[in-house]
Amino acid sequence: MNRDHPTVSVTLDKALHATVLGLPVKFTPGSGWHDFTLRLANVSHKGITSVAIYLDMDLHAWSNLDDTSSLLTAQWYDKDAGVWKDMLDDGYFSYCLEPHLTVLAPGEYVDTQLRLQVDARMLDGFGTVGTLG
Repeated sequence: MNRDHPTVSVTLDKALHATVLGLPVKFTPGSGWHDFTLRLANVSHKGITSVAIYLDMDLHAWSNLDDTSSLLTAQWYDKDAGVWKDMLDDGYFSYCLEPHLTVLAPGEYVDTQLRLQVDARMLDGFGTVGTLG
């Protein structure tokens, strides 16, 4: 897989562009961690002073439509601490990154390393993912 090839690329508003790099299209339950990158780019002519990243993931089994979101673990890499951290469930969005990124100059981008792990008990299903930055 070419990890530099965008899996998903979308402009969130006139100032911020999000690109997901290296995310597999399918996951095999129990197959371990799957790393990918979320790139946020300032495509405006002004600096962005604060960016918070939220991901909303909604997963369901085909067989009975049960919510299977609890069988997915999402983490982000904290470069400062040198450790992977669980993404937090803030009660509204499924996952949010703990830090809020600050000061993104015009034309600059920031990469956030993310990873997903699918529990071996996951049933065949479908899901949606949305992001807000």
